[in-house]
Amino acid sequence: MPYLEMPRKWNQPPLQLLEDKYKAGRYKKDEAPIDKDCGCMVCQNYSRAYLNHLIRAKEITYFRLATIHNLYYYLNLMRQIERGNF
Repeated sequence: MPYLEMPRKWNQPPLQLLEDKYKAGRYKKDEAPIDKDCGCMVCQNYSRAYLNHLIRAKEITYFRLATIHNLYYYLNLMRQIERGNF
């Protein structure tokens, strides 16, 4: 998993906090990436529509993908803080 660029701004919410938006069905047919600026494998390989499906079907896979994304986010946040450019 590449960690070459900062995928998100420090004040953007992690993926799990966006769960309510996905439950509402807003992204039911949205084939766009979850976060176009994120470099994690979840955002690079899965669409908003797929994530919406996982949440609505109550699939455990959603939590795994959210955890991968959130770990990537927080790891990069800590790197930004360490470098002093957050």
